[in-house]
Amino acid sequence: MGVERMPEHTERKVVTLDEARELARRTGAESWRRYIPQDCDDCLVERYLEAEHCWFFFRNPEIIVPDENWFARSYTAIAVSKFGTVRSITDFSGDPDRLADYLNLMSAYFAHRERGGPKPALPEWMRPKKTT
Repeated sequence: MGVERMPEHTERKVVTLDEARELARRTGAESWRRYIPQDCDDCLVERYLEAEHCWFFFRNPEIIVPDENWFARSYTAIAVSKFGTVRSITDFSGDPDRLADYLNLMSAYFAHRERGGPKPALPEWMRPKKTT
């Protein structure tokens, strides 16, 4: 069982920033629908980050997900690849170094999955701790 990749000859459309934001908005609206206040204009904030192969979009802080819904609470941002693949992700905005590592990791992940690039190495802080 290997990694699925697009065949070399397959042409895929690169999405624009606006298209990526709309994909993220739809995903966020679906994921957080039970928690979006009626007066909330957008489930995402304007801020985004961009790497070579993806963008990160972030949940509007007006959307409060209760602790008991740990899954929706864990994924508070959305990554969209330059080919439009969407993944719910953790928001590491509170730790700029981890956020930068994660952005680069996800960019490398999308390059690996969609373009046949090398498999990305995990940053040190994401690697499992060795036990003795």
